[in-house]
Amino acid sequence: MLLLPLQIGRFLCHSAVKEKPDSADRMSSLQGSHGRRILVGVSVDSKASSELLSWGMELLTRSNDTVIALHVIIAKEGTKICSDVKRFRQAKASVISMLGEFAEISQAKQVRLEAKVRSSSSVGEGIAEEATLLEANFLLLGCGSSRISSQSKSYLITKYCFKHIPENCSLIVMGKQTQSLLPQDPPSESAISESKKSPY
Repeated sequence: MLLLPLQIGRFLCHSAVKEKPDSADRMSSLQGSHGRRILVGVSVDSKASSELLSWGMELLTRSNDTVIALHVIIAKEGTKICSDVKRFRQAKASVISMLGEFAEISQAKQVRLEAKVRSSSSVGEGIAEEATLLEANFLLLGCGSSRISSQSKSYLITKYCFKHIPENCSLIVMGKQTQSLLPQDPPSESAISESKKSPY
């Protein structure tokens, strides 16, 4: 599957740049000796997430950067603590396993890899909060599959992050070549109606 960047909001990638008035100074400051923090939103057991990480590792990272793969678990009311702990452990193991594929390239490029799992009332909220806490320089998200319901979830997550991540965090959205999932092109009313049933 070919992954291509989609242009939305605070956007930076290898093929297009949408700059703010102060973006030149901000990007210049990112070229210093301090490594950057690149937050990547991932789903466990997802081929698309592996491809998203692969794109970020190969084309976005440089020496001393840190790539944080984040999976957000939806907090469920009434669940037992032992059940939540089990979900966390399983998710963390899956994310660590996913990062294992990039051990060689991370060593070659001197890039640090971190696996994180956190709970939140929604995926978008969890990602945006983590981006703020980490003071991430980049947030890398995927657009989901070609299914309308999946696109709707991805759209809502992207829209939330676009509104709530820090101003100095560049948002990068990746998707299939055939997709056009932009904030100004929201999913259909039926897709939105279906998405309201989801915890996103």
